[in-house]
Formats: sequence, C-alpha cells, structure tokens
Amino acid sequence: MNILIIIFEKLKLNWKYFLIIYLVIDISFTFKQITSLTIDGDLSDIVTPATNAGKVLKDPFGFNTIKNNDTCTGPNRFFVHYTMSNYFTNSPAFFQNFVTPINSVYVASGVFTLIVILSLLFTLTFFILGKRNCFKKENLLIICLLFPLVHIYGFNESMGITNTAVTYTFFYAFSIIGLFLMYMPIVYALHKNNILNFSYKNYLLLIPMLVFCAFNGPLLPPLMLIISLFLFVYMWNLVFKNKVKWAKNYKFIVLNLFIFLTVLFCFYSLFLGTYNQDNTLSNVSIFDRYKKLPIGIIKLFLMNKSFIYLALVLLVNFTLIYKLKVNSNFFNIFKWLLALILLYILLLPLGGYRDYRPFILRNDTALPIILVLFYLFATSTFILIKALNKSIKYFYLVFIFIFLFVNIDADGIDKNRNKCEKAALQTIAESNENVVKLNKNCTVMDWGYSLKPADSKWNAILFYHWGITKKVQLYYQE
Repeated sequence: MNILIIIFEKLKLNWKYFLIIYLVIDISFTFKQITSLTIDGDLSDIVTPATNAGKVLKDPFGFNTIKNNDTCTGPNRFFVHYTMSNYFTNSPAFFQNFVTPINSVYVASGVFTLIVILSLLFTLTFFILGKRNCFKKENLLIICLLFPLVHIYGFNESMGITNTAVTYTFFYAFSIIGLFLMYMPIVYALHKNNILNFSYKNYLLLIPMLVFCAFNGPLLPPLMLIISLFLFVYMWNLVFKNKVKWAKNYKFIVLNLFIFLTVLFCFYSLFLGTYNQDNTLSNVSIFDRYKKLPIGIIKLFLMNKSFIYLALVLLVNFTLIYKLKVNSNFFNIFKWLLALILLYILLLPLGGYRDYRPFILRNDTALPIILVLFYLFATSTFILIKALNKSIKYFYLVFIFIFLFVNIDADGIDKNRNKCEKAALQTIAESNENVVKLNKNCTVMDWGYSLKPADSKWNAILFYHWGITKKVQLYYQE
C-alpha cells in the first residue's frame, strides 16, 4: 500500500508531461499500425470515380436522380464522396515529397485515419468536460483514458472506432465528426446549464453543418432525427416547468426552427437514399432483418472480450458513483444516452441489408453505441478519480491501469499486413507490359482477386494518376 502511494505521489508531480509523452508514443505507434494496413476494394471506384459512384458528384442533392427515377451509389452521401475523392486524388502527390509513390498512398490513408481518431477523441473530451483547450490537464487525462481503447488490430472488429478499410473510416467515423461539430455549440451551452446560452453566429454556423451532415455518411440522418427529438422534448419540458417563456425568447424559437429544418433535411435525405442502387442487392425483408438484429447484438456485445472487459469497468464505475453519490447529473445523462442507443438500434434494420453485414450490427454501424460507451467510461472514471479519497483512489487507479494495459496489449502490430500488396504494386510499376500478370499471393486494392484484366481498370487508372506507373497498366492474377 505504501509503495503504491509513493509511486503515485512521485508521478503526480509531473503527470501532465507524463500524459503528453504517453500520447506522443501512442499516436506514433498507432500511425505505424495504420500505415501497415492494406487498401480496400472500394477506394478506386469512389476516387476515380467509377460510373455509378460518380453520379452523386454531379448531382449533390439528388434532384436529377429523383426527377429521372434513376439509381446510383450513395445518392444522399455527396459530401463524403466529394471529400474522399478529392483527398485521395491530391494528397498522395503531397506525401511523395517525403516517400515513394507506393508508400504515399499508405501514408495518406494513415494520416487521414489518425486525424479522424484524434478528432473523435478531442470532441468526446469536449463533450465530457466542456473545455476547449485540449492541453489542459483534465483534457489530456480524458484523452489518455480513451486512446488505449482505439484498436487498429486487436479488438478493431468489435469496438474499433475506425475501420481497417479506409473507405469505411470515411463513411462512418469521418461523418460522425461532422455530427459532433454541429452539436458542439449546443453541448457547450448545456455545460453552462442553459441550452439557449449561445450567440446568433453559432446558429448561422449550424445551417451549413446541417447541410453537410444530412448528405454525408449513412448513419447521420437517423442520428440527427433522434437528437432532434431529444432536443425538442428537453426544450419544451423547460417551457412546461416555466423555466422558459417561449413566446418572448427568440433563441428558443430559432433553435426550434433549426430542429424543424433538421427533420426536413433528414427525411429528404432518407427519401433520396431509397434511390441507392445497393439497396437492390439483397431481398431480405424488414421483418427478417429485425429477426437477425438480436443475433447481431449478442455476437457483437456479449461474445467479444472487448465489450465484456468494458462492461465490467462500467459496472464498477456506476456502482461506485451510485454508492458515493458524487455526481447526481451523471445518471441523468446516462438515461438520455441509453434512450438514444435503444432508439438507434431499433431504427438500424430500416436502413437496408448488406450481405457482408449479415446480422445488421457491426463495428461500423455500431459506432454511435461504441462512442457512447467510451463517453460513459471516460466520464465515470474521471468523476471517480476526482472524488475518491487517497486510500481507495490508488487501488482504483491500478484497476483502471490493468484495464487499459489489457487493451494496449491486445492491439499489436502486424508489420506484414500490406507487404504483399506493396510488392505487387512494385511488380506492376517495374513492368513494361500493358497487361501485367500477378500471382494470387494477396489481393491488390480489391476485396478479391483480379481474375481478368478488366477487373483492374479503375485501380490501373488510379495507379497512373498517383505516379506509381508510367502508363495505365491493367493486371490480372492467376
């Protein structure tokens, strides 16, 4: 016991610098992990873009799609298509100032994914503390609590906040950042105990963010509808309690107008989404999707060690907070978040069915749930670190350290993950043939093998654009 006290007292002297050093090391290690990943098979179709994927870039809000009763890939996801296409069209050229053309693609993917991870963690930290300065001690502590839960390998398939396929990181994690940024002014006002306590310029910023989010990733419209419902209930509850005179409060009226616009944009986006050609790839009925959903919940949350460990920590934290009565507002927030999770899960089967996601829930569609769990873990842990007395706190910190170490230990690095893919790209780059024959040692920027030269068309165009090849060279594998 005395040894523990001495150790923590020593660390306490410079714990801010200790946290910064840890973050620098962990961020560097994470970047190394990300750049060892392969490139997925959807990237070239979106970046080039292929015929169907390119339609949305010419029709951002789907007016022509609806008018012509046409279909295309992601008709209500213009901004994520536009961002991804422009990023991977231009960023590798910049990174080629420092690395080879082949490596520039992996560095570009790694930089983007790392920015997404840091953005999610910093915004989560803001939601927890309501403080904008990310270098305050408390903010650094929250980020250090969360960073070990970021898995590039390890538990990525269950509770990864980014995907091993960078395309999915764009469509899910990146789009969630937009949602977080849109609601930051409202969250900040709630931290000040007055939802109407923010300036009119913040309202003006909400409108472009609303448009950006409504036509972005697949998860955003239903999430925005749920949040709008909660905001509406919360504000009118203030009216019924006579805490707000709505007729005389212009900010109250403007915020309700914003909610109305959010609902309008989201329903239009969802309607536009019915013109997604990918919806025709499966005939699984809505009833059958709901039958599969409980299996998905069990498989993801009850059969993965990652969530079992996290659930154990949350159970301990919740029990301690309840018994010690250290933060009465925490459980009020928990009730709202629990309601959000339940409504979100109930809406998921309505979003269509994909064969590669047989039980509806996967780490990508479960991302809002995972982020809520991260929020609850970091918030409850932070509350207890501040509230517990010294004799109990040191044992509690050891408990948390063990949990974090288990996560760090689980997330190793696979240095050879993209070695074969890079070697295949090098073979194509060094060949003078118009059509290059490759072995079936691994896939090359695709979900499967390229069995015919025509299968590699969009990849070949992209390789030439990136400067990997000196001409458009098709390839096949046998």
